[in-house]
Amino acid sequence: KDAKEILYSIPKDKYTKVFEDGAVVVLENKSVLPRVKLYSDYVVEKEAIRAQRITRDNLDFHNSVVLNKKPDNLLASSPLDSAEIVSYSENQVLIEAKTNSPQVLVLTDTFYPGWQVQVNGQSQDLILAFGIYRAVELPQGQHEVKFFYQPDSFRLGILTSFTALATIVILTLTS
Repeated sequence: KDAKEILYSIPKDKYTKVFEDGAVVVLENKSVLPRVKLYSDYVVEKEAIRAQRITRDNLDFHNSVVLNKKPDNLLASSPLDSAEIVSYSENQVLIEAKTNSPQVLVLTDTFYPGWQVQVNGQSQDLILAFGIYRAVELPQGQHEVKFFYQPDSFRLGILTSFTALATIVILTLTS
């Protein structure tokens, strides 16, 4: 197939042609999720594979989120709610959010062991969203949300290094 044949078989309501050069066509996905989003409507599915299937098959993922656990509070939304990334690096993401009622904030970065989250300086439980992304429940109010990567292996490595250094110093001083 050439590029024109492929282009005509792609749903135009979901994709826009950005660039075309012979057999190469670059498309923009118009239905992609934003990097950070607040949700008040959710479905609970503990298994990640089933959560991804629900998202793909029959869920309006722009308005509902699939979570691996039920939020602690009753969620609601308001047109005045907002969430914005303030700072983004490979090991830390800072987000400012304002909610008029409890909501779930989803960061569309991969959920991976070692990632942690704090809301206004207090540690919170990380929630798995859509079977793949990081999320956290937010109460009503103004929030500074910090996702940061600090795996247990890092702390164990530091402890092991200090123990080895102390042992070397003690052996050197006693010999």
